Amino acid sequence: HQWDVSFHSFYTPNNVFALNTWSHVAAVYDQPAGARRIYVNGVEVAERIDPPITVTNTTARVGIGANLFSSTGSRGYFDGLIDELSFYSTALSTAEIQAIHNAGSAGKCVPQPPNCIPPPSGLVGWWPGEGNAVDIAGTNNGALYNGVGFVAGMVGQAISFNGTNSYVEVPDSPSLRLTNVLSIEFWVKRQDLQGEDYILNKGGDYTRGALNYGVTLNRAAYNDALAFTFAGGF
Repeated sequence: HQWDVSFHSFYTPNNVFALNTWSHVAAVYDQPAGARRIYVNGVEVAERIDPPITVTNTTARVGIGANLFSSTGSRGYFDGLIDELSFYSTALSTAEIQAIHNAGSAGKCVPQPPNCIPPPSGLVGWWPGEGNAVDIAGTNNGALYNGVGFVAGMVGQAISFNGTNSYVEVPDSPSLRLTNVLSIEFWVKRQDLQGEDYILNKGGDYTRGALNYGVTLNRAAYNDALAFTFAGGF
């Protein structure tokens, strides 16, 4: 499927969450089942099942809030807030995703004080956005570019993107080369519907086999659908 464009993108129904409202999103690839799933606010809103693949691996950097499509280029800037972005090397269950959503502003935490919940197993990257782009689950710390800010979020602070040129860059590392099973979950508040916004993207152009994985919010012309994208696999 590496050059199979029809396979790469997997979309939700239209308008799955409101503008200027916090929503929890989770994207899961369960390789043994060949299943891709997208959840919004703890509810599965889309599923696609194909023969299992190994997701194309890249050594590209991770872009948060933009598509870092080459070693120096960026585009598809997100306009809004991202909070508690987390990557897992496991396929999160519906119950695990619902527990994170239901924790709300208490969030995930280590160790576990009252109200918040321990993160699920398999956590390989966690950027809570508490005034920086530090990965508190590992060593995948991000660098801030072009006016990335921090404001009140769903859980503590959130990372704020201007929709023009700001993004966070996370260097490649073996822990982020997720090729068999993977889950991504985060809180998001979108502030504009005019562009195609990249929540996160590891790699580049999915039509040219350069992408590992990504989550994208489409523009209004495509009914603001949410996409979970692979660059194929084998």
